[in-house]
Amino acid sequence: VLKLWSVSSLWVASELCFGTRTSMRSWCLIIALLEVSSNSIGFQILEPQPDKTALLGPENSLRITVELGSRLRLPDHGYLAIFIDGQQTTLLCPSSTSDPSLCPNQGLPIDGQVSMEVTGLQQGHHMVSAEILNVHMYPILQTRSFFSAMESSELDEELNPQKPAFNMVIFSKDRACQLDQLLSSLQEHVPNWDSQFLKIQVLYDFSDRKFRDGYRAVQRLYPSVFFHQQNNLSSTVTSTYYDMYVEAGGDSTGFKADYLRLMEEDIPYIMHYMDDMVAIGTWGRTEQMVAHRLLTSRPELISVSLRLHPGVTKCYSNGDIVTPAPVFDSEMTWNWGGSPGDWGYPMSLDAHIFRTVEFSAWALSLDFYNPNTLEGNLAVHCSQGQAGCAPKLACYKQGKVINIPANRIQNTFPNRYMSEGPSAALLNTEFLFNRRLVSRHLWNLNFSAVHVPVPLVFEVGSLQHEMSDLRSDEPKSDY
Repeated sequence: VLKLWSVSSLWVASELCFGTRTSMRSWCLIIALLEVSSNSIGFQILEPQPDKTALLGPENSLRITVELGSRLRLPDHGYLAIFIDGQQTTLLCPSSTSDPSLCPNQGLPIDGQVSMEVTGLQQGHHMVSAEILNVHMYPILQTRSFFSAMESSELDEELNPQKPAFNMVIFSKDRACQLDQLLSSLQEHVPNWDSQFLKIQVLYDFSDRKFRDGYRAVQRLYPSVFFHQQNNLSSTVTSTYYDMYVEAGGDSTGFKADYLRLMEEDIPYIMHYMDDMVAIGTWGRTEQMVAHRLLTSRPELISVSLRLHPGVTKCYSNGDIVTPAPVFDSEMTWNWGGSPGDWGYPMSLDAHIFRTVEFSAWALSLDFYNPNTLEGNLAVHCSQGQAGCAPKLACYKQGKVINIPANRIQNTFPNRYMSEGPSAALLNTEFLFNRRLVSRHLWNLNFSAVHVPVPLVFEVGSLQHEMSDLRSDEPKSDY
């Protein structure tokens, strides 16, 4: 039996049974081996998240959460010690103490998840480790994680957590199925996605009754999201920018008017998504505050990108040409002028964060009739060196979103897409039969391009099947 177990598991089990009577040690060893085989998989640090930036609280405090595993319990299987950069900060056995001689102590046995706070942490890169110790304070199990800590700032106080700070506008046409995939991925990767700090709005349009039914199904799945049908917005949806546009003689019924009605001057930042995008990395309160600090303190910054990251080395839209990452400063910013491919394209509507006051001025001054002409005219505007187009762009160290160009639903621009991908009509039919696209297999991966032509995957009960062999051949619109 023992040959089935690794040497490390055998050593761990022997440590767990060190204090057992000799007559019972063999049985204890077998039982411990069974426990270690599952515990060693489940024992992990949940907070702070690996390779992420954690926002420090009062007194530079940090919350640490450890998952003990399904069958590990304190103090039955040992004591839990937390180390920051090699220095012990907390000892649980099961109550907290700094003196090992007091273990075990009073308190109910601990299992499942354990959370605690440490204070006095400095800004910068750190390593947190969690160890299970035996009665002699020797480590039995260990798990560790690397993270960055960011101190609180006076700039953070400018944003009221009870009011929207980011206006997230999603454009969608005949792609309810892909929109569902985007929203479900945002739900997973934006921890505060249904809080008042974010306002998520969908401006959608459809070609026929079946596509309309698809959007009705999506709306039922996401009650906290604001859905607006193009050319049929509620009269209560309006904004100062819309009023300015109409008063200046603008068409009150077109796409531009609908879009301007979704822009709110009281929300300091605006960002956009296309319905064929997928969130793959965490964009939580910490990452949101990073963007706020940059756009508040760096006037030479035009936007913060969620899609770009240092691993982007080619441009799918331009035939996969090589586009080396630029030279970044300490805050992940660079000069976008003259940069190749997507590195030199700051006006993307694919999850770039802009200051509302600047973006509204551009939107009011430009002519556009769909999202593609809006982005295209923005790009032309800034490529001509127009005033107001700041010279720097910023991104995160890890990509937060990708675009899956499975199909194309417009002819305004001949954007490259997966010609062998599934059509919007086929995807909509699948969705109406309660078959939903999944994206978990893409999460937390670093892709070499912002557009990733990967097969779409449906989840059907517990089964999954790829849709890569179905062609995208439906007629196009001008959306």
